[in-house]
Amino acid sequence: MKLRAKAALAALAVLVATPAAQAADPVKIGMVLPLTGPTAGYGKDGKLGADMAAAEINAAGGILDGREIELVYEDEKGAPQDGVAAVQKLMTRERVQAIIAGMNSSITLAESAITKNRILHVNPGAQADAITAQGSPWLFQINNTASTNATIFHTYLTEKMAPKAIAVMGENTEFNKAVLENLREIVGESSVELAEIATYDGATTDFTSIITRLKSTGADMIYVIDA
Repeated sequence: MKLRAKAALAALAVLVATPAAQAADPVKIGMVLPLTGPTAGYGKDGKLGADMAAAEINAAGGILDGREIELVYEDEKGAPQDGVAAVQKLMTRERVQAIIAGMNSSITLAESAITKNRILHVNPGAQADAITAQGSPWLFQINNTASTNATIFHTYLTEKMAPKAIAVMGENTEFNKAVLENLREIVGESSVELAEIATYDGATTDFTSIITRLKSTGADMIYVIDA
């Protein structure tokens, strides 16, 4: 996580130069993370990594002729509407010069609709193909896409593991939609049967009925797609 945060901050260091700014002025970077809610663990790790990276960069002399990085945090709480509110606040009230936001694909898509063509946006983690498919020239992605990862694994699944039939379950998210679309494509070119697909909401905690249904298909593999 620290390396990913450092890569994101390094990219911003090159791209947010403001000629009119004084050398003493910090470069304000908005950080939108899930600091509370169901995915808060990711956000807390991200904050720790970003803080460490910013401290190292500042200790080494900062960026843009000695300007320090100032990180301004907002909590997206694991929900698209809160991610949008966080981005809007950072842009209009905090006047940040760039934004790092992207832990969840569905939330990142909502956030990028606000940042598109308005402010530099670095996505450090979200992978849904729809994010980069927008073609925004100000959106930079550190991680690879869901389909890139999925193509490698699904090819291995169909050619090496080679089950006769698989049943699939996964959360109803943008990330999983991209993975599932790729799975259909790869399976369609193989002899593997896609026996059943079951999706569930993020709040689901009891998977008994879903697993029972998938087992009843007779598939010899249950494949769980989840971020």
